[in-house]
Amino acid sequence: MPSFTEIGGLCEGCHGAGSREATSGLQLQELIAGAEAAGERAREAVRTLIVAGERTEDEEIRLLEVETDLRELMVLAHSLDPDSVETLTMGISSWSEGITQRAESVEEHRWERKLLAIPFWVLLTGGILLALRKRRKLAARDGDGTWGMDGGMES
Repeated sequence: MPSFTEIGGLCEGCHGAGSREATSGLQLQELIAGAEAAGERAREAVRTLIVAGERTEDEEIRLLEVETDLRELMVLAHSLDPDSVETLTMGISSWSEGITQRAESVEEHRWERKLLAIPFWVLLTGGILLALRKRRKLAARDGDGTWGMDGGMES
């Protein structure tokens, strides 16, 4: 069995470039390549969600649907029926798109949270610097004998 990346060339070799059969073969090749790319995007999206610490039960079920449909596509592709293959590849793309959209949304929110942390750290750093400055001023007053340990004036 030839690789699905060779279908178009094989069809052209036997039937001639531009023939209906060659065109169908090229169409099959494109559909299968697109479905395989959609499957890889779905896998990558699930990995992204896992790394982000998100719950992935729903996406993993959808990914199983993608994987099952991809296996079915390999069997169906032997029928050389572009319409049947196209119907299945549309389903694969739809499942993959749903998973990918969720992963993109999660990534967007992760960046938003990181960006919101910046003002917090700036304020915290500023507060620490102000506290240290105040402490140095108090220490300087304590050092020249004008302030006692209890905070009152020494005589």
